[in-house]
Amino acid sequence: TDNLTMQAAPRRETWARFHRDVLHKRGTTFAAENFDFVVFHQLGVGFTEKLAESGAKIHGTAMPPRLATVEKYGYTGASTHFLVLYDYMRRGLVPAGSKVCFVPTASGMVFGVLSATIGELVKK
Repeated sequence: TDNLTMQAAPRRETWARFHRDVLHKRGTTFAAENFDFVVFHQLGVGFTEKLAESGAKIHGTAMPPRLATVEKYGYTGASTHFLVLYDYMRRGLVPAGSKVCFVPTASGMVFGVLSATIGELVKK
């Protein structure tokens, strides 16, 4: 994988263009979705900042607060989104009812967006 090409603006913007188009087909916008948080694929802190900048540019609105654990755990691959959600919920930082936008961008080639409204962490 060529990281410089993978992180170039056209690729970083792909998730937001895809998401904008899906939302448009549903008759809504990113701003109207009222996300409380966003979780990006976490290759590094700088990369998530660039993804947020791309999102704000394409969607025409500020991104919600980013949840990240890359500084705490490093790059965690495909488990990133679940680890971030668990870590923040365990610490009580994502309250029940929060709407989270998950953005996987694996290897700069796989794009998707998942929206989830969070219930409560069940402790056993």
